[in-house]
Amino acid sequence: MQLLDLRFIYSQKHGKGCCRSLFLRSVAAFWVTIALSGCETAAYYTQAINGQWRILEAREPIDDLLDSQDLSPTLRDKLELVQSVRTFARDELALPVGGAYDSYADIGRDYVVWNVFAAPEFSVQPKTWCFPIAGCVGYRGYFIRDEAVAKAKALKAQGFDVRVGGTRAYSTLGWFDDPVLNTFIYDNDIKLVSLLIHEIAHRQLYVKGDTGFNESFASAVEQEGTRLWLLKQGMSAKQATEQIEGFRAYRKKRAAINDLVLTYRDKLITLYQTPLDDEAKRAQKADLMSALNVAYLAMKQDQGWDDSYDAWMGSMNNAKIASVSQYRSQVPAFVRLFEQHNGNFPAFYQAAEEIANQSPEARSKAIQALQQADQNRQPPLLSGE
Repeated sequence: MQLLDLRFIYSQKHGKGCCRSLFLRSVAAFWVTIALSGCETAAYYTQAINGQWRILEAREPIDDLLDSQDLSPTLRDKLELVQSVRTFARDELALPVGGAYDSYADIGRDYVVWNVFAAPEFSVQPKTWCFPIAGCVGYRGYFIRDEAVAKAKALKAQGFDVRVGGTRAYSTLGWFDDPVLNTFIYDNDIKLVSLLIHEIAHRQLYVKGDTGFNESFASAVEQEGTRLWLLKQGMSAKQATEQIEGFRAYRKKRAAINDLVLTYRDKLITLYQTPLDDEAKRAQKADLMSALNVAYLAMKQDQGWDDSYDAWMGSMNNAKIASVSQYRSQVPAFVRLFEQHNGNFPAFYQAAEEIANQSPEARSKAIQALQQADQNRQPPLLSGE
């Protein structure tokens, strides 16, 4: 979730030490403007303001924590890893790290926000919500789960397919010094490295209103950045092999499931474009969703996967499929662009920004051309393989 809406109501210069009354006074004029749009909008912004404020107030500098004698060995190791990833992202990936992830916050829950996704009954195009700065995005984020669930129920009553997904991390794109959170700090090392690189990448490039572009760009930087991280680690050959194989399996599983979902997305698009009546479309939609789950279970058995995706795949709908389309569908295009610039991160960023600055139509054509160039080829996981 990109909380760009909060740019109007909080400035980095306020810092953690600013008092709550100053924070609330700074939002007053903006809140009045939002309130004129309706009670629901005002309530939404209020929960966003309060949620972000609590996270900022919970921050503790990592340097201070590492100086403490009371820190658990596990948390100490993780925070030291975070510091090394920040340096790596700045020096090796040329990302604008700034003050991102130089602090830690325990927010006392498993997810930081819950995103609501929705799509019409006969479409895999996501419903969008528009914000003053962020533009139009295909989700709405809540810091309180019950409020997300209530919004999803309201949308379902209107006939939408809905999904509520907990999110363990997000980026405020440099408008706040985002802290490391308890929601993801205890991930295994490779997943933690990947997540941090992904979120920091959002600070490098963001296109207003284009979730697919933004998430796919960050995912490509995550993929290539994590690959380089593995190559740079001074570990034994055995350790390196174990880390690489683990990362390979993780990426392969995620990519295979995404590809399967996108294949059925295309089948659904074809169905929804037919002149069938709603009842017939509804029946065939149910058949396709069932077939998708059967295909997943067959793939899972063939690959020997665990059950971690079973619940998600077993309750598939248009909203879930739309969310996959937004987050991953353009990644091969950006990987191809990265390779075209010989793995040079600054040159890749410049090329991506040039595409970003084009009109939506021209941007889409540029991405499609890169996707086409990437068809029927899979780049190696590590150089020399």
